[in-house]
Amino acid sequence: MMAEGTEAPTPAMRQQIVQAEGRRYSLKLEPAFWAALERSAKLRGVRRGRLVADIAKDLTPGANLASRLRVFCLEEAQAAAHEQEQRAVRALLAVGETDVAALTEACPVPCLIAGQDRVVARVNSAFGRWFGPSHAKLVGRPIDHFLKLKTVQPFEGIMASFAERRLAMASGHLIYVVPGRVIAAPARMVPVARSDAQNFAVLIMVAEGRG
Repeated sequence: MMAEGTEAPTPAMRQQIVQAEGRRYSLKLEPAFWAALERSAKLRGVRRGRLVADIAKDLTPGANLASRLRVFCLEEAQAAAHEQEQRAVRALLAVGETDVAALTEACPVPCLIAGQDRVVARVNSAFGRWFGPSHAKLVGRPIDHFLKLKTVQPFEGIMASFAERRLAMASGHLIYVVPGRVIAAPARMVPVARSDAQNFAVLIMVAEGRG
């Protein structure tokens, strides 16, 4: 176990030779990026070398290929997370009156369900990956006890718009503080388990990641 306040060791970079179209690229990347490139290549039905060569073609003269590959992997991860989130939103908007427990666990991204009084009713296991093992303590407490929900429009205004069906989804950020760091992530809010216009819960989904 690491002492409190120490940083986890950075994974050692791995050097590999990638070949495509008669060109050889000697690249040094962290293992996570090599794995991400392999997944992206498989999704496209090409070899990893072919994918690297295609990315290299678009580089401006003097640009660093390894840096561009890292950015590419992050862009791919963000796009995948966004698509997963949108699938969840589409499914949730179609359900109408729903069992809250089943809804929360079925959500593929970290999420919690809160009442219009901001009190947390349930969190899913994926939320624990993002927030940490103390996530279960949120249940029964106001969101603001552990987290800051930051939205452009006041929370009460969002609830009124949901009640009047003038709004189907709202965006914001969930923020919490750990020693030496502020953790923030984009969040989406949708009304769920609606029994009538004035009675519903709010599902808050987190785009995984630590900022």
